[in-house]
Amino acid sequence: MMESTRMPSFLSGVERDPLDTDFIRMNFRSFVQRGILIIMVVNPLHALVLWLNHSAWWQLSLMAMFIQLPFYPLCGQQRSFAVFLPSVLALFSMVAVYIWLFSEHFGSSAGFHYLIMSLIPLVIFAGRIGLRLKVLICLLMAIGMFMAELKLPGTTTNSMSTEALEQLRILNLLICFISISMLTFTHFVTVSRIQSKLQYLAAYDPLTQLVNRRRMGQLAEQEVLQSRRQQYPLSVILADVDNFKMINDRHGHPVGDVALQHVSELISAIARDTDSCCRWGGEEFLVLLPHTNLQGAIQVAERIRQQVAATPLNAHDLELEMQLTLGVAMLMPNEKLAELIKRADTALYEGKRASRNCVVKSDPQSS
Repeated sequence: MMESTRMPSFLSGVERDPLDTDFIRMNFRSFVQRGILIIMVVNPLHALVLWLNHSAWWQLSLMAMFIQLPFYPLCGQQRSFAVFLPSVLALFSMVAVYIWLFSEHFGSSAGFHYLIMSLIPLVIFAGRIGLRLKVLICLLMAIGMFMAELKLPGTTTNSMSTEALEQLRILNLLICFISISMLTFTHFVTVSRIQSKLQYLAAYDPLTQLVNRRRMGQLAEQEVLQSRRQQYPLSVILADVDNFKMINDRHGHPVGDVALQHVSELISAIARDTDSCCRWGGEEFLVLLPHTNLQGAIQVAERIRQQVAATPLNAHDLELEMQLTLGVAMLMPNEKLAELIKRADTALYEGKRASRNCVVKSDPQSS
């Protein structure tokens, strides 16, 4: 369930920070839950070292773990903001008290104040906190840690040996390193996956899984430049599904969607790996054919036409015959991409006006 974007009453009327996106807010909840899991490991480690060194404070460390455990479900994605915010504030307060108590008792030599650093990723990746406030909070945390380093006693009156305090210091430094590394790494993986998905969505048609018009324009412009530099022929095929509106009107848009998927699969099966296939718009498809002259493009277009005509669509207990009309054009010297596609489009509609279910080549002089 997605987090509601409704703002609490005390934030009403405040303009939303452009960096405070829904993705950041949802991802922050996952971060908090990961942080709680890290705490569930850290507390027993502290308890183990303290128990091995005969310190009664191991009980307090385990008690803190059991107290913080219920915060895991309270900070989940399904919880409302009214539950999530107080839970996070309470959790941070408890962690701060834990660090303060153990730092005061064991002194700077034990390094409990270093754990403040492990909270920095949670502050940086938090939603609903402005960038300046994040910088301020991190700065205050750094100041607090260094002041603790200077003000806390190096040794304490407790019974732990210098060797045991050194073990705690090394453990706390290791905890900081692992916590920051894990949270940063998981954030990197999450952002990379989202970025990859966004790039795919920006480049591909969600229905047919072919490249979309925007991406095809980029690929085609690059191919036009390459064909001129390397002096090889470049052709395009513009195909349109015949009587597609009738399919939608008679059988509904779900059948129409399946019909477009059906045609796209047949076109892709015939196209070479070096060719680019695109859903150009509506029921139109564009095929970019590098290293292919006009005659070769006509042969490919005819294969596509025959394959579509010979392969009925079976969907929703229906069997429908499909047909395409295709226009073919080859890039001429000094011709722009838009002019090339326009000639293919003109040839396509010549076929539409004639008999449909045919391949029509473009006359270079028609532009």
